[in-house]
Amino acid sequence: MLMIRNLPPAIMRHEVMEHLNRSGFVGCYDFCYLPANPRQDSNLGMAFVNFTTPAFAAALEGAWHARDVFGGGATVVSVAAARVQGLEANRMRFASCFRRLRDPRFQPFIFTDAATPASASAR
Repeated sequence: MLMIRNLPPAIMRHEVMEHLNRSGFVGCYDFCYLPANPRQDSNLGMAFVNFTTPAFAAALEGAWHARDVFGGGATVVSVAAARVQGLEANRMRFASCFRRLRDPRFQPFIFTDAATPASASAR
């Protein structure tokens, strides 16, 4: 699990996932969560992404760390290992947050396989 920090405040989870996919990581991650403040319709400046192998995580870190991934020149992202590692450990860690989130834009995506995304609320 990687934590990506310094995200532009207006970016949403689907945009992070689009950037991951355009960067060549389609099918390489199984979890994407962007903590947000629904009242302000913005994110908290970070995302958590779980990769299916350590090699994919290292590749993302090499490709994105200290770079202006989202354009605009104002913000370079910081990519580092998250404190909690693994899909199941993070599902348990964020479970109470997931239950409170009613707006699907702020819910995490958990991929049951590379072709089947599932909202955490559907589990």
